[in-house]
Parts: sequence; structure tokens; C-alpha cells
Amino acid sequence: MHQTLRMLALAALIGPAHLALAQPPAPSVAEINPIVEIYVGKTQPDGRMEVVFHLKAMRFYSNQRLYGCMFVNGNIVLIKEYNSEDSYVRGHVKLPGAEEEIVAYSGVISHPTKLDPHDHAALWKAFASSAHKPFRGKVKDRPKWWVTNPIKAKRTGSQTASSAEPASWKTSSYPYLKPHEIPEAVELASSSSTGRMLRFRAVWGLAISGYTRESADVLARVACDGRRERSLRGYAAMGLRNFTGALPKDQKQEIRSLLGKVLAKERARTPDSIIRALLAWGEAAYVNEVIGEKLAGHRMEVEVLARLEGKRASDRLWKLYEACPKDAEHYNRRESIGRALADRKDKRGIDILVAQFDTKDIPSKQYFHNTYAFLAKTTGKSFGYSSPNYTPALDEAIPLLQAWWKANGETFSFDPPIIRR
Repeated sequence: MHQTLRMLALAALIGPAHLALAQPPAPSVAEINPIVEIYVGKTQPDGRMEVVFHLKAMRFYSNQRLYGCMFVNGNIVLIKEYNSEDSYVRGHVKLPGAEEEIVAYSGVISHPTKLDPHDHAALWKAFASSAHKPFRGKVKDRPKWWVTNPIKAKRTGSQTASSAEPASWKTSSYPYLKPHEIPEAVELASSSSTGRMLRFRAVWGLAISGYTRESADVLARVACDGRRERSLRGYAAMGLRNFTGALPKDQKQEIRSLLGKVLAKERARTPDSIIRALLAWGEAAYVNEVIGEKLAGHRMEVEVLARLEGKRASDRLWKLYEACPKDAEHYNRRESIGRALADRKDKRGIDILVAQFDTKDIPSKQYFHNTYAFLAKTTGKSFGYSSPNYTPALDEAIPLLQAWWKANGETFSFDPPIIRR
């Protein structure tokens, strides 16, 4: 009798069994990172606004049951930078109108079971129903985020953003150079007396800020200087590859010759970015010839094989795939092999990428999104799914693509046919 009464009381508390099973425990806010101020920057091409959140405390961490995130009016912030020194987070998010109010939360979500970070509605609800108060303020009243860091300027009592702007690339998180700043960066990157960190920022800035003949010359010298750090040489070579479409024929040929001599000297020890520049400039056969048998097992092997002519390279890529573990840890390795084969118009590449959707325990469904976007572009079949980042609609589109490939893979052909330059 007492046992029956206890069961009835328990049933009244938890409701019907099927409802209890259908509704997993809701996430909750475990920790708050209070927002002191919100700065607004430029509107991005996708309609989001660059926003900087000045925080009172910086505690962000993630694992299977904890997820640090930020929300503005129900929209999750796409984080671009965490700066613990000045206690701010920079990201992109859709803002309301200028006269409307921002309602912003920052914190860490906890969940008693494995958390789905893509369930934004549940995460926002957890913040909104927590005891923590959000940051509130109208968009039009928010201070502007300039090229320099106004948070740091306020903390250190340094110059205002506008007066410090000419040297901002030396300290800002992203050292983009304006045209009038390039000569100074060229001089700093060239000088033997420049400090290590300033030289690195000068090279990085030159690499990302657009072609000039002087920039290309100094980046080539840095990339080819075996006495420099590999990371510095890598950034310099990355810049040269960025200049591919702008380099005049004579300068490109000269730099190509210099990089070729580096490869001949350093062989398998050559920095990856130098090899990538040579590959981008049509030197895959030369790279393969110089590195020789040491290419097998080399970290750049897949990228080199992707650019080589002939069936032998395709078959080697397939063997690498067959030897690659089919777990989440090796997802990117299999992805790069699949893309390389598909780019060579080899249908085995699509087989690999379609099979990727069966991988268990991936860290984020963004992995599946990236694979699907490539397949949709390659096959011309999107099944209505189009998004810059993962959305739940992908979960419905994947089975459609898989079923289509199973029915049509045998007869599918690439159009137009592959053209090798």
C-alpha cells in the first residue's frame, strides 16, 4: 500500500514517462563573465557587426558539459578573439536597430549530459532564465571600436585612438597595414637591429596587407633566410603566396627561383609555407622530385599529391585514406584526402567525403557543415541547405545527399572535365 502511494506521488511529480524521456535536463548558467561595456565596429559582409565586449572577468572554458559563450538579443556571438590581458572578447553578431536595446549575456553554460552547443535557443533560454542580469543599453549609445584598442588606452592612459593610429599595427591583435605604414614595416622587417616580436609583426603585417614590390622583396629575403625562425619564414612565405595574383611576371620568376634553391638545400626540412607557395605556382613536380622518397609520410604529402599529374598520385592518396583510422581524431586527415581526390575529378574523393558523415563523436557539427558545403559545390546538389555556418537544417539535408550519391554515384561524372595546368 505504502509502496503504491509512493509510486503515485512520484508519477505526479515527474509527469508521464514519455514526456520525461523526451525532455532532457535544461542547461544552466554556471558562471558569469560580467560585461562592463560593449563597443561596436564595422558591419561585416554577412550582415553581422563587429562587437567588442569589455569584461570584468575572463573565465571561458569548454568541455563535454561546459560551454563558454556570449549572446546578444538571442543571437550567439561568433568569437574572433579572446584577449585576457585587456579582458575583452571580440566577435561578430547581428545587432538590433540603432534605437533598440542590446540585451547581452556572457558566461559559461553547464549541462548534466553532453551539451549540444548548436542548440542556441536552449542556451539563450538558460541565460535569460538565470539569476544573472544582462548588460543593457541602446545600440546608438555604444562607443566605437577603432583601429587601436580603446580599452588598453583607457587602462594605460595612452593616446587616443585617432592620434595613435599610425602605429596601431604594432600593438593591435591583427597587424593590418595601411598603405602609408608599409614602408616602415619593410624597414623593420629588413633591419638586423629590430626586436624579435616587432620583426614578427612587421612580417605578418606585410603578408596580409596587399602586394607592393618592396613587400614581396623583403618577404622573399626573410623566407629564404635559414637563420630565421621557422614560424617567421612561414609567415613570409604565406605572404608571397597571398601575392600570387598580383606579382609581376619578372618578380614572380625571381622569387620562384629563390624558393626553389631553398627547397633544394633544405629538402624535407623546408618550411611548409614555402612548399605551399611553390605548389601554388605550379611546381608540384619539382617539389616531388627534390623531396623524393622522403615525401612518403611527410606532413605535406597529401598537398603535394593533390597537385601532381597522373593515376599514381591518385592511387597513393587512396592508399593513405585506407591506412587512416576512421575515428573523429583523424577527421581532418580524411577530409583533406577526400578533397584532394575530388579536386582531381576522382569519384573516390566523393565516396570518402560522403562516408565522413558517419563519423561518431566529432567535436562540432561545423565539421559536417564544411564537408557538406564542399560536396554541394562539387556535385551541384545542395538539397536546399545553404548557410555560412552549421544550422540544424543540415541534419535533414545530409541523408538526402547520401541517398542521392548511393543512387547516382556510379553514373556521376564531373563536368567540365579536369584541366591540368
